[in-house]
Amino acid sequence: MEDPTNACFRFFGVDFLPCDHFQWALTSFLSVALVGAVVALIAFLSIISTAYQRREIVSVLGALFVMALFGGLVGFHGGNSRVGVVGDVIPAVVTLVAGVAAYLFGVSERKPGPLMFPLLGAFVATLFMGYSMGSANRNGEQRAALADEQCFKALTNVDILKSEAAFARAQQIFGTTCEVWWELDGDPDT
Repeated sequence: MEDPTNACFRFFGVDFLPCDHFQWALTSFLSVALVGAVVALIAFLSIISTAYQRREIVSVLGALFVMALFGGLVGFHGGNSRVGVVGDVIPAVVTLVAGVAAYLFGVSERKPGPLMFPLLGAFVATLFMGYSMGSANRNGEQRAALADEQCFKALTNVDILKSEAAFARAQQIFGTTCEVWWELDGDPDT
C-alpha cells in the first residue's frame, strides 16, 4: 500500500502522484534525454555544413533531439516492460516514423536529402540504447525479487533454522542481500 503522506501532487485532497513514482519518471526521462542530446549532437556533426548553408542550425538540432528523444523513450519503455503488447508497439512506432518521414521527404518542395539519414539514425540509435537501458532497469527489479525469494527460502528451511552453524553459513553466503531478513525476531510489530 502506498504511503498517503508520500504524495508529490495533491489537488483538493486527492493524491495524484506519489513522490517515488515521480522521482523514477523524472530520472528515467532525464537519462533518456541526456542520451538523446548526445546522439543528436553526434548526428548533427555529420551534417553541420549542410545545416549552416541552409541557415537551419537550430531547427535541425531541434529535429534531431526530438527524434532521438522519441526513439529513446519508446525504447526505454519497451525494454522496461514485460508485457508482450509493448513489443508490438515498437514496430508500429517505427512504421509511423517511416510514414511521416516518407510524407515529409516526398511531398515537401524542398527535399531534405542529407538530413534524412541523421534523423533516422538518431531515432534508431536511441531506440536501441533506450531499449537496453529499460531492460537493465527491469532486470534490476527482477534480481531484487529473486534475492527476496532466496532469502525467504533460506529462512524458512528447517535444516538451516535448527543449526546455528548452518544459519551462520547462510548469513555468510547471502551477506547484505538478506540483511533485513536476519533482523526479524518473529514479532509482527517489528
